Amino acid sequence: MMRRTLLGAATLLLLAGCGGGGDDSGGTLTPTVSATPLAIHAGNYAAVVQESVATTSYVSGTGGLVTGAELASDRALLPLVLRQLNKLLQRAPGASAVVVGAVSTELLPCSDGGNMAATVNDTNGNDRLDTGESLTLVAHDCVEAGATLNGQIGAVVRSLIGEPFGSSFSLGMDVSLSNLTVAMSAGTVTGNGAFAVDMVMTALDTGTVRTSASALSLSGNYGGVAYSRTLTDFLEVETRSPLANGDYRTSAVVTGQFTSTALESKTVTLSTPSPLLALGSEDYPYAGQLLATGASGSRARLTAQNNANVLVELDADGDGGYESSTTRAWSQLF
Repeated sequence: MMRRTLLGAATLLLLAGCGGGGDDSGGTLTPTVSATPLAIHAGNYAAVVQESVATTSYVSGTGGLVTGAELASDRALLPLVLRQLNKLLQRAPGASAVVVGAVSTELLPCSDGGNMAATVNDTNGNDRLDTGESLTLVAHDCVEAGATLNGQIGAVVRSLIGEPFGSSFSLGMDVSLSNLTVAMSAGTVTGNGAFAVDMVMTALDTGTVRTSASALSLSGNYGGVAYSRTLTDFLEVETRSPLANGDYRTSAVVTGQFTSTALESKTVTLSTPSPLLALGSEDYPYAGQLLATGASGSRARLTAQNNANVLVELDADGDGGYESSTTRAWSQLF
């Protein structure tokens, strides 16, 4: 959760291992999930919190779309993906596009090399994406912000009112990832699955971003360590509001489940007993709690002390009393 905001544009640890090779054939792979809950205890509770933060960060970059915020970390993947979709939502196909009926295909150069093949289904022919229309991006060694992308991204616009990503608009979009691989200096990551984004903005820095996913997976190697994570039945809702000093505040709540090979490939359930609060000008939340629940009610709880540090606590027997604790820097959780 969250560089820049809880959902902010920067800590998607989507790093994993197909070494840069993408699948251009289409189709979204559905992850498999363990049904066995993890027993949370003194030996793993700090790791449970770290995995919880890293896993939810996979889909926590959508809020940055509201203002088009730049990437704040070379580990941010999903904001990068959505920014590419953002560009296509706001531009008509160029002169180089090949048009067949309502479908046009254009080769888009990436900032630092490679390209993305963008296929847009513009059924009404007005040179913009509208409700019911779709697009597909296929990345070919596309280098953006120090990351090399390969693989496929699909998006369908469920609803759109107003100018997308302006000060006032509403947008519903379904996004799929098919063997989307990102290679960075720290490692590589491959993502598969689908998620939905629903934004309702009523003024500058005022509105709600809702991100949901029935099944998303990531796998790969980060810092020399291989891993695999799967996120299911996930929902994160971020409310954004402006402040008098020109900054803005976000309030976010999370629910869902995940498994991780770092946690015996067993299931942990996520919730937020109190919303995680962050300022747009800061990297991490300054208040709020994230709760991870495992077998027999065992729990690990993260409480933001400020925007630099968190308190991590263990309730191994699920009786509501936290018998062990440690302090971590936010930056250590990513």
